[in-house]
Amino acid sequence: MQAIKLVTFDATNTLLKFRIPPWQYYALVARDYGFTGSDDALEAQMKDSLKLMSKQHPNFGQSDVNWRCWWHKVVKLTFKNHLPASVDVDKIAMQLIDEFRTTKCWTVAYGSSKLLQLLKKNGVTIGVLSNFDPRLNDILCNNL
Repeated sequence: MQAIKLVTFDATNTLLKFRIPPWQYYALVARDYGFTGSDDALEAQMKDSLKLMSKQHPNFGQSDVNWRCWWHKVVKLTFKNHLPASVDVDKIAMQLIDEFRTTKCWTVAYGSSKLLQLLKKNGVTIGVLSNFDPRLNDILCNNL
């Protein structure tokens, strides 16, 4: 039997996981801007927004809009009717898009660091295959 030379992983929930569910982080940030709704309502709205955007612009809008515009629209749809009219939702969107590339939102999944070290020690090449947006490289570098 030949030795394994390459192992690939998906990133989300394999190598990395969210520190808290994304809708909870959205709510946390939005509370600084006057959001007073429930996390449950925001979760439902976010799921609907993601479903709609994935249907209209699959794979984070790769074919017709850039990933940043895609996420910007998700944020705007998620907070539709959930924030005071005076709130600059564009500012919240930019903040969330930027913060979701940092360790504020991500952590290493249990056991993944140890596994990656073991594979590296044994000379196995490691790869990541993912449909993630371009922030993935920064997220991996910041967390692993």
